[in-house]
Formats: sequence, structure tokens, C-alpha cells
Amino acid sequence: MVLWGLTSAATAFVHPGLAVLMRIRLLLGMFEAGFFPGNHPVSTYWYPSQRRGRVTGLFLFGMPIYRVLGGPLSGTIMSGMEGLGRHAWLAVAVLVEGLPTVLLGFLLYRMLPDKPGRAPWLNDAEKCWCSRCWTPTARATPRLDTMAGSPQR
Repeated sequence: MVLWGLTSAATAFVHPGLAVLMRIRLLLGMFEAGFFPGNHPVSTYWYPSQRRGRVTGLFLFGMPIYRVLGGPLSGTIMSGMEGLGRHAWLAVAVLVEGLPTVLLGFLLYRMLPDKPGRAPWLNDAEKCWCSRCWTPTARATPRLDTMAGSPQR
């Protein structure tokens, strides 16, 4: 997330030139690409399987919410920068939107542990409960003769 924000903010310093802009955008895509698939393994540590679908849905719901809030934010930034030239207001917009991502990334890295067992705000009983809920249970393998479509004996 930090590299994503830094690369996004670095777009502000790209002077008109397609080659450099394309390199920065490629880096931005590479750093952004790890964020979405990385969410699933982290959610397996914090949410039991019966709640994970709802949590993933809320995560996905954040994308249209960002579009609703981010569009007007960018428009407000750009309208306040009239008279500075196109490159100046674009640079300010990507800085204002990229730097908070960097700060949030550092903050989350410091404040959020990777697993509930390391969370300082949980007591020992809660940590024990979490470890029991998230431990994979041995599931019985379904028998072939009882599955739908298979011949019955």
C-alpha cells in the first residue's frame, strides 16, 4: 500500500512525456495488483469462513464508494487550481490523493497485527477462541456412492 501511494504521488513529478508516464503507470499497476488478492489471505486470519463472504462483499463494495467520493474530491481539487495550468492541478490532485495512502499504509503496518493471536487488544480467552474458530477442521470426504448423480447401492 505504501509503494502504491508513493508511485501514485510520483506521477505528480512526471513532466509531459509518454515513456516516463507509462513506466510509472506500469509500476503503479504492479503495486496495486498485489493489494486485491492479498486481501483474501488476510481475511482468513480475521474472519471465520461463515462470515468471510460478507466481509469480502463489504470490501468489494468499497470500490464504488471510492468512485462516488473520489470523483468529487478530484473535481474539487482541480476546480480550486484553475489558472495554474493543466500539469499543476493534475500534480496537486495525485499528491493529495497519493500521500494519504502512504501515511495510512505506515499507520496500518504499525497498528494492525497480522493475526488475531498477536493483537494486543484481545485478552487470552479471546485469542484462544480465535485460534479454535480459524483452525481448519478435518472434513470428511464425501463418499462417491452418496453424491448426486451416482448410482445408489
